[in-house]
Amino acid sequence: MLFRQEAAAAQAGQYLGSVRLQRPWSYAAVTSLALALMLVAFATWGEVNRKVRLSGVVVPSQGSLNISAPQAA
Repeated sequence: MLFRQEAAAAQAGQYLGSVRLQRPWSYAAVTSLALALMLVAFATWGEVNRKVRLSGVVVPSQGSLNISAPQAA
C-alpha cells in the first residue's frame, strides 16, 4: 500500500507545472519570415544547373591517353 499512496501523491502534486503543447505565435512568424527570406535570397543569387544529354565521343585535345589503375581492384 505504501507504493500506491506515494504514486497517488506524486500524481496529485504538479511540482514542475503543467505540460504546455501549444507554441507561441511568434515561433510561426519567425519561421515564416526566415523561409520567405531564404526564397528571396535563392531567387536573387541562386543558380540552377541543367542536365543535358548529347551524343558523341569525348577525345582529349593532345590525342589518345593510356589510363591504368595503380592497383588491380
